[in-house]
Amino acid sequence: MASFKNFIPLKTKCLRNGEWSDIPAANLVPGDIVEVKAGDKIPADMRILATQEMKVENSSLTGEPDALLRTVECTHPEHPLETCNLAFFGTLCKEGTAKGIVINTGDNTVIGQIASLATSSRAADSPLTQEINRFILAISVISFAMGVLIFILCFILGYSALNSLVFGISIIVANVPEGILTTLTVAISIASQRLAASKVLVKNLDSVETLGCTTVICSDKTGTLTQNRMTVANVWYNNQIRKADNRQKYEGKNHKFEYDIEDPNFQVLQECAVLGSEAIFNNTVPVERMKHLEEIHNEEQKAKERQKIEESYQKELSAKLWLDRPVLGDASETALVKFFQPIEDILETRKKYPTLKYADGSEAKMPFNSNNKFAINIVKFPTPTSHHCIFMKVIIIPLA
Repeated sequence: MASFKNFIPLKTKCLRNGEWSDIPAANLVPGDIVEVKAGDKIPADMRILATQEMKVENSSLTGEPDALLRTVECTHPEHPLETCNLAFFGTLCKEGTAKGIVINTGDNTVIGQIASLATSSRAADSPLTQEINRFILAISVISFAMGVLIFILCFILGYSALNSLVFGISIIVANVPEGILTTLTVAISIASQRLAASKVLVKNLDSVETLGCTTVICSDKTGTLTQNRMTVANVWYNNQIRKADNRQKYEGKNHKFEYDIEDPNFQVLQECAVLGSEAIFNNTVPVERMKHLEEIHNEEQKAKERQKIEESYQKELSAKLWLDRPVLGDASETALVKFFQPIEDILETRKKYPTLKYADGSEAKMPFNSNNKFAINIVKFPTPTSHHCIFMKVIIIPLA
């Protein structure tokens, strides 16, 4: 149950007393109005009230990595898990934005109920464990029967009761195979090493026998076996395809890059890729690193320890390549920002060309649409003929 705390975002945007504010997600109650955007974790089970092409990834619930569109319409009244107007705690908002009302929190959420069932269920014994239990039962019965028989025979032959008891216990102990535990452990360990050589990781040693009998493992989902990591392989500008080697990765190695960052057309491509995506680098300290702070009751000491952890984590991040840093956003957009970040900071690029805002304060952008397969972002981009520019991100499907 403690591991499910990692699904809870630290803070969420909530409407209370007529004002939007950031509050700890753990303080949400049913009836709160919350807002989520691309890259946010859903803080509780919520019903969608308004959405702008919001998509969620329910892999933590169903294992399905595809992003699913959320709408305000209830499409499956009889099946809440399949309806489009519900978003569930622990899932990830991949695209768009939405506002919703909290309907369940904590153990009452869908994933909380799953966790309760998982902790209350008892794992079935493996075939090897069942065989060992049967063997132990048989040996125990035989040893005890022989011990009782020897005790009775010795007593009949005239031995004292004490000597007869000693003989009986000796027979019982002699029939117990003391080396069976060591023998089984060594045999299973050797088998697990052989499986490891075939790239099979054994989580429980009891399952070695079953895995050793397996010749083919079939999986119906690519997301089960892949890491969901994408990288930019090529860039296309000036009607030529060029290999896109990451500048930070090959920095200082006298590597010859096929693309020219000073080329005006490459710069346009860079601006379009950065401004057309919403992915950002995640510098937030992971929740598991803050767990022990709950045991500190002194607020001043807790604040110092939190600052120490944050400084240590930021130092670790700065030592990593941009390719290895965590990013909030879609996998394809993550690949784009990791490629262009070493060339120019993506936040600086977006700061130079801010998104235009309407009179009501909303941004002039349209998230990726599953029907049209494009996203639009209108930014302040002064040119000799206009003050604004539309950047469009399009998915092109090759015909062959």
